[in-house]
Amino acid sequence: MTATLEMTVPTGWRLVTRGDGPHSVETVANDLVQDVPSSDRSARLREVRGALEAGFASVAAEDAEVASLLVPGGVAGARLPITVAVLRLTMATRSSMEANRALAGIAAQDPTARLLATDAGPAMRTHSLAPFGRLHAERLGLDERDLADGAALHARYLLPPRGKGRWLALVHTVLMVEPDSVSAWLELCDALVTAVQWRRDE
Repeated sequence: MTATLEMTVPTGWRLVTRGDGPHSVETVANDLVQDVPSSDRSARLREVRGALEAGFASVAAEDAEVASLLVPGGVAGARLPITVAVLRLTMATRSSMEANRALAGIAAQDPTARLLATDAGPAMRTHSLAPFGRLHAERLGLDERDLADGAALHARYLLPPRGKGRWLALVHTVLMVEPDSVSAWLELCDALVTAVQWRRDE
C-alpha cells in the first residue's frame, strides 16, 4: 500500500515548473504582473522572476526531486512574498519508530528545530536567514549596492512517511523579511503545513 500527500493551498495559488510551457517561470511571472501599471511592470517583472528563481535556487542543493513550486496568485503573487517547493527526498525510513529517531536526531543538531503536529503526523521545521547579496541582486537585475537591508527566510519542513517509504519536504522561501517579522512569517508557514495529510492509495 502506498500513500499520497495532500496539501491544501489558498485559492488562486499557481504551480511553477522548470523549462517551457504554461507553468514556466517566464509564463507565470508575466501572468502575475499583467495587472501592474505599465510604468511599473518591467521592474515588477524582474522582481517576480527573480523571486521564482530564488524559490528554485533555495532547494538546488537538496538531495531530492523537486515535485513542484507553488506561489500565490493575483496581487499577492505580483508582490510574491513567498514560494513553497515540494520535494521528494532520497531519505527513507522503514517504520514510524525509525522516523521518530531520525526526527529526534535532527532536533538535537539544529537549534531552530521545532516539532509540529500535522494531519499527516509529526513534521520537523528548521529555518535559516540568508542576507541579501550578489546573487540576489543579479536575480532582481539590480546593483548589489541598491538592495534594501534585509534577508531571505527559508523554512524547511520534513515530513516522514506513514510507515515505510521516502520522506517529503516543504521548503518555504520568503524573499524579503525584516528581523522582527520572522516569527510572524514562520507562523504563516506553519499554518500552511499543519493541514497536510496522507491519503492511502489502495
